[in-house]
Amino acid sequence: MLRKGEKKGLKQFEDILTQCIEDIKAGRATIEDCLTVYSSVRERLEPLLKIALSIREPPDVKPSPQFKLKGRVQLVEQIHGKQVVTRWPWSRHSDPVRMTPSRSRFSMARIAIVTALALWALVGGTAYAAQDSLPGDILYPVKLVTEQVRMMLRGDEVGRAERALSFGDRRMSEIEALAQGGRLQDLDVAVEKYGDALNMTLARIESGRGKGLATRNITASVAATTAEHLSALNNVYETAPEEAKAAIARAMEKARIAHDWAAERLQQMGP
Repeated sequence: MLRKGEKKGLKQFEDILTQCIEDIKAGRATIEDCLTVYSSVRERLEPLLKIALSIREPPDVKPSPQFKLKGRVQLVEQIHGKQVVTRWPWSRHSDPVRMTPSRSRFSMARIAIVTALALWALVGGTAYAAQDSLPGDILYPVKLVTEQVRMMLRGDEVGRAERALSFGDRRMSEIEALAQGGRLQDLDVAVEKYGDALNMTLARIESGRGKGLATRNITASVAATTAEHLSALNNVYETAPEEAKAAIARAMEKARIAHDWAAERLQQMGP
């Protein structure tokens, strides 16, 4: 675990990197200018600048109507080809928690692993520096990629559910930090990712139950954690500006659904 001084140093380095990228893109400086000004971190800064500045906006690719239709047909075939083992409690709500097909999760996770390994090989300690980043920060995607890699580490479904729940805790902290820092434009991303983490947690618990694993403790953890989140979100909501309240309310709804699900499962399990 990084000590307080190390975290501060990584945060300072992230700020330097962000400032250099902004200055170079705005034409206020060149790569060499930044490397000269920040010569003490030149060795770490130079490869990161080159990577960041080589990234281009992806083209606006829109699927054709034929492609969309084919996708719908394949989805229906996939749904009818699988036996439904349980009815998700959030299906009654207008903002449901959507489950990702296992095949897609696996393929995307493999892509994430390759991406993360490439990032670590190229930028060294960037993954550590990204841990304190927030939605909207340049290193935030690296933070998400490292979490995806952690989900693929060895362990059973209960262990993966525990990791996913810890990511939900991270998203909760990000929501609080963004609201307190006035970065309201990034709140929607944090709320979306918060819901994704809860989705992943519940899906892993259900998968573990299907495999005969003991899931009482992790289910109780979900109930307790989401109760804490609801309390924290209520406090954030009370002090947040009006334009932030809708996003925070969505986060509260996601927490409430997960909490109710966990409470219902615990009741079914009995004493």
